[in-house]
Amino acid sequence: MDKKIEAWVHNILGELRKINRTLSDLCGGPRKQNVKAVSGQGHSGDEGERTERDSIAASHPDPAAEQAYEADYRCYHPAYWWEVTKNATRKERLEVIGIVFAIGYAVITYFQWQEMKKQTVGANRAWIAVTRAMPVTVNGLIAFDVDYIDVGKGPATSMNWKLENGLVARPQTTDWSQVKIERNSTCDDLMPNDVSGDSIFPEYPQGKTPMWRAASNPPMVINDDIKTGAHLLFVKGCVAYRTMGKIGRSSFCRAYTVAVGTDGSVEWQWAKCPIASIAE
Repeated sequence: MDKKIEAWVHNILGELRKINRTLSDLCGGPRKQNVKAVSGQGHSGDEGERTERDSIAASHPDPAAEQAYEADYRCYHPAYWWEVTKNATRKERLEVIGIVFAIGYAVITYFQWQEMKKQTVGANRAWIAVTRAMPVTVNGLIAFDVDYIDVGKGPATSMNWKLENGLVARPQTTDWSQVKIERNSTCDDLMPNDVSGDSIFPEYPQGKTPMWRAASNPPMVINDDIKTGAHLLFVKGCVAYRTMGKIGRSSFCRAYTVAVGTDGSVEWQWAKCPIASIAE
């Protein structure tokens, strides 16, 4: 727990304890007096002498004691508090009012501080954006070169990536909204890598854009389904990282078709992925 939050909690608990003591003083007095009056009943002047009647009386309390005990519950009735308020001293009234205002002020200040902290983190944290996820061929298998930048104001550390790819039937037209791809679940439960995760700063050295090369998952080759254009190749992924004590996540999705040259070369062409990229 944050030290400032812990301090506020202790302050509020302290004020609640003061209220509890004040309420105990206000409604606890009659209880002590009644208990004392009841405890004095049924005893003779000589404490050393016990009779059979005394033992029976101890096992069966006097009904007057029950009535005195029930009277203690007056403090839960609004009329009782009205009487207490009328009979309370000026000092007692001011103490209760002061405690109530102190608690209210502490609660309001706490939420204001939380909102200010949220705005400060949002304005100065890192925000990772994927600018490209281009398919390439490595040792006969499809891989992806993922370019990304930090568009925020703070560094991102402990970066951890996850990627999934597959094929989906291509629509008859270029209406990419008809493409049906399951939701991007790569961000689900993805945590930063505090052991070997990379870091990135808003101003990357020498103006270079960092790149993450990822093997296809599951492994894929450029087969006839891709070459004929009957299917789209899609890739969706996520990166989790740490920034200003928080965990950030950025998802992305890209889709591609291919154009095969006369010499058998493959040229990847962009197609719109229907899944939106989300940063949090």
